[in-house]
Amino acid sequence: MEIVFRKVFINKNNLIRIIKRAAQKVFEIKNIDNFDISFLVTNNKEIKIINSYFRGINKPTDVLSFPSTDDFKGDKDCFYGDIAISINKAKSQARTFNQSLEKELSFLVIHGCLHLLGYNHENEKSEIKMRKEQRKILSFLQEKKY
Repeated sequence: MEIVFRKVFINKNNLIRIIKRAAQKVFEIKNIDNFDISFLVTNNKEIKIINSYFRGINKPTDVLSFPSTDDFKGDKDCFYGDIAISINKAKSQARTFNQSLEKELSFLVIHGCLHLLGYNHENEKSEIKMRKEQRKILSFLQEKKY
């Protein structure tokens, strides 16, 4: 797992711990022992550029996922993809939802990882399925912390 920080000026060691813990929990629950993903943690300005380039949406977002493939064919030892997270959005949403930055960042990591595993929220049925999975994984994390 690679975690890259660009234009982020807070305790990176704590962020690394949160990201690794949440990502590992997703793959553990999905019974995937060996996985590789990369994270970019950046600010609103940078994620806006990425969002505009790849999705044609010229505004910042909280998390973007870029799966390496649509079909892993049962291969569990592979690179699943890239996830970009705006730490500015994470902080703002934590305040909005009256929760810790750790919980919000964990949620964004879970959300991004589920996208890498093929979950989406393109229609009501798939959104319900994804939300249910997000809550389940977050509840496992919350058993020990938050």
